[in-house]
Amino acid sequence: MISDRTGAGAGLSGRELDLTDFVQKSFGERQRGLRYLDREGAYLFAVEDGCLAVVRTPKGLFLPGGGLEQGETCEEAVRRECLEETGRLAAIKGYLGTAEQYLLHEALGPLRLLQHYYVGNLGERIRAPVEQDHTLLWISLENAAESLYVAAQRWAAEQYGKRYSAEGTSRKQKLGEF
Repeated sequence: MISDRTGAGAGLSGRELDLTDFVQKSFGERQRGLRYLDREGAYLFAVEDGCLAVVRTPKGLFLPGGGLEQGETCEEAVRRECLEETGRLAAIKGYLGTAEQYLLHEALGPLRLLQHYYVGNLGERIRAPVEQDHTLLWISLENAAESLYVAAQRWAAEQYGKRYSAEGTSRKQKLGEF
């Protein structure tokens, strides 16, 4: 059991829980005998005019967001990371889901990514991004699932598409004031 650091967006606050309670999808397999480093992160789905905000790094395309710092909620991490990576303020409108991914990282060894996904938007740019090798791009939402570097983020893009694309209703109408 660990402390809840997902914030109110996940419908939980201030209680002890097992994070597997809200993992909706798992990628890779946990190998016996290996000690995994847990890396918890939070990411934003910001969609405007059918395009998804992504961050291009030397490794590939990622959702804006990143790892939680000590004592930080997921919502706080999304806001901080979006500002660092894009220079823009993030507004969170809701919780989308959680996925985990097991992998063997070349530098860190056995790694378990636990990623929480939120829906929201990015405001106007208020400063230059801190991370110089990160560039904000807007890609077609239809191509997002095949374009993202991390399997768990590709899955989350598919979930977003299923939840927010509907017969005759625009994403903007379903999500409210985007």
